Amino acid sequence: MTGCSMVLVLATGVFGLIPAWRAARFGAFGSLRPGETPHRPRLRSLLVVAELALAVVLVVSASLLVRTLWNLSRADPV
Repeated sequence: MTGCSMVLVLATGVFGLIPAWRAARFGAFGSLRPGETPHRPRLRSLLVVAELALAVVLVVSASLLVRTLWNLSRADPV
């Protein structure tokens, strides 16, 4: 497995499976009732920060890839 696919598996687990597990644990409508907060705000904040950091890394990596491909397409093959 390459490093990129390992990041993909990890990101899927963190940002997909954990929230799904928590939603199943509290029920579908548990978080919709006013006045009840079954989620831990600290964990949610940590996940949001991690997701934003990963998004920034991916955007920067994608822009560098596009710039490299643009430079390669303009290079003289000789």
